[in-house]
Amino acid sequence: MVVHFTKNICSRFFLLLIIISGISDTSIAQIIPNANGIVFVNKSVTGGNQSGNSWANAVPELADALLSAHSNSSIQQIWVAKGTYTPKYSAGTDNISPYLQFGTPDCGYFGSFVLVNNVKLYGGFQNANETSITQRDTINNNTVLHGSDSFLHVVMSVGNVGTAELNGFTVKGGKSYPYQILYVNGQPTRAAFGGGIYMLNTNLRINNCTISDNTAIFGGGIYAENSSLTLKHTALLNNSAIGGSPSSAQGSSLAFGGGIHFLNGISLTIDSCNISNNTVTSTSTNSSGGGVNIAQLAAFAPVNISNTTFHNNKAYLNVAPGATPSSVALLGGGLSIINPYQVSYINNCVFSDNLAQLSAQNATLSSTIPNQILGGGIFNASPLVINNTTIKNNQLIANINPGNNANGLTAGAGISTDGGRINGSVGGVNTGVNLTINNCIIENNETSGNFKPSGGGISYLINLHLLPTAIKPKMSNTIIRNNSAKFGGGMHCYTLAPIIKNTLFQGNTATEGSVIYNESPGQTANPQLINCTVSGNKSNLNEAPIIANNNGSTTTINNSILYNNTGSLSSTSNIATYSIIEGNSLFPGTGNKNQHPQFVSAATGDYGLLPTSPAANAGSNAAYNAVGNVNSDTDLAGNPRMYENSIDMGAFELQTKSIDTSTSTRHIDQANSKIKLFPNPVLAGQNIQLQFNQPATYSKGAQLMITDVSGKKIWSQVLWEASQQIQAPQVPGTYFINIYFKNGDQTSVTLTVR
Repeated sequence: MVVHFTKNICSRFFLLLIIISGISDTSIAQIIPNANGIVFVNKSVTGGNQSGNSWANAVPELADALLSAHSNSSIQQIWVAKGTYTPKYSAGTDNISPYLQFGTPDCGYFGSFVLVNNVKLYGGFQNANETSITQRDTINNNTVLHGSDSFLHVVMSVGNVGTAELNGFTVKGGKSYPYQILYVNGQPTRAAFGGGIYMLNTNLRINNCTISDNTAIFGGGIYAENSSLTLKHTALLNNSAIGGSPSSAQGSSLAFGGGIHFLNGISLTIDSCNISNNTVTSTSTNSSGGGVNIAQLAAFAPVNISNTTFHNNKAYLNVAPGATPSSVALLGGGLSIINPYQVSYINNCVFSDNLAQLSAQNATLSSTIPNQILGGGIFNASPLVINNTTIKNNQLIANINPGNNANGLTAGAGISTDGGRINGSVGGVNTGVNLTINNCIIENNETSGNFKPSGGGISYLINLHLLPTAIKPKMSNTIIRNNSAKFGGGMHCYTLAPIIKNTLFQGNTATEGSVIYNESPGQTANPQLINCTVSGNKSNLNEAPIIANNNGSTTTINNSILYNNTGSLSSTSNIATYSIIEGNSLFPGTGNKNQHPQFVSAATGDYGLLPTSPAANAGSNAAYNAVGNVNSDTDLAGNPRMYENSIDMGAFELQTKSIDTSTSTRHIDQANSKIKLFPNPVLAGQNIQLQFNQPATYSKGAQLMITDVSGKKIWSQVLWEASQQIQAPQVPGTYFINIYFKNGDQTSVTLTVR
């Protein structure tokens, strides 16, 4: 029936092609480049001889210029003026019908712009007098390659294309779906994949492009298999991958990569791109990568993603009513990356408002095989390094039949990482796919629903239980803030042992484990917190632990501050040294304290230390050096990790000399200090009248110190009277007026300088 269908589409053109083939060949042969190898294309050209050697003689259709380039190696570049261009010619042959051959015109769904070896395509010209690609205005001169929602692929790059490049185009309106195999450049291609751009065994650079409003089953915007892809300054918008149809030769009940599906590739580089509003949807068992899906199942490939935004991408898995799938997997609302054989990198990116959502209320999920609902922002099963990246406002939602005792979990609204992947092609089980996170912000992410929602900020998982020792991911200089889940508002650890240093956990909420929730079936989840600040986190159940250790897991805490959290902290499953831990009694362990840490301003989110903080110089250099370098590392603010001879407790190092108040633990809170400043706010350099209440045991000679919000000393002097004038700092900002009395009491107030 496929043959008959193709024949019906093309047979009416066959005789016509025979009759006019000489004319068509002559027309194509007349397209010749200028002396620089450039052919000019302008949809709106009037006059000229259409040879393509100048703007005046521009070719009206890009399809004609590309077809000519296939047989004319002197064509090196094609410059295309603004306008909308659609494919005209068949991209290849099906090896079945004599009527469907490469270059056959008007053959239904099989038309594409097929890229040519070493030919660069540049769009964005006004069609006037441009003589250089630097004169283009790609924003105002929109050059559209349009699939008209009927062509299977708008652009195809198959086989070796050398230095070919797509630069300055909008690619839209491709609609891929299951159909017969088409052989392009002698290679079999898949009709259901790559609505916008289809890549196979090729290498392609895409710059300054917009790829939007394309659909497929895999790779709505781009499908790249066994290929090298470089994307720069490009937007992937509103593309979709939709699965769930009955399986066929090319169809699939799965759906991967709303924006991009990268399969067993050679290399992938994404730089300075915008990947937004893409979706992947399946009504069966698997849905992955709302924005981008990377699946390196049996290949080594460097993956580098930098300076890129992943925003509002969505991955949906809607299991049909009455279905009983063996297991389901929903991975990565923004990005899903499985690349276990080589380190991947994400640098200077933003993942925001992405969503992964399972709806299986009327289905029955497996109670024996794990069902995985992982990663609202990012799902990772790779050795991955994430630097200077913000992961915020992502959601992970899973709802199942309440009576279904399904196996598995929902984990990691911000990031979910699977630390154990079978690596059979390189000798069995690897040592795990470690995740390293540096200088990141993970905030306002939420895991919810009724299927074991865990890890609001981040989830560390290993489900295989095959590694001899627990994997130790690393996190440093990171903020984990205002995330929520039922278990592990900030973090969920499942048989992994992350090393976390110079990190702030603040404002996270959960029913249990507002900061961390640990599980250790089969292995030990033993996180280490070194120089962390943990404050303002809330466990919703009365006295539920802020760090929940289950199945024999233990959390080690060194040089850290845990203060002003709602919930409990067990002294049997947590080991702490050289830390401030708030409680009814002193937490056991060397060097621990139970004192107010004297943050600069916790109310405004400033967890730096005041000069009189008992955390100053109170940490252990040896404990820090076990996982870092106290002499070369920086604190969470980017300042030297050690200012004096001993490291401070907490994530922030005081950058001025501390004031020893060890003879007294008394501290008068700012609200009760009754320091009066007139005026306040005050102009820079203006005189201020200062008055303060005298302690009962007051003797003259109190010490005044003015500090900025980082704790840096601006000015100090001795106060001999309870009322006297001082001078405001010369630079506008927020400052703290601190008074230290000889009996050990202290008091402070905020000063605003304008």
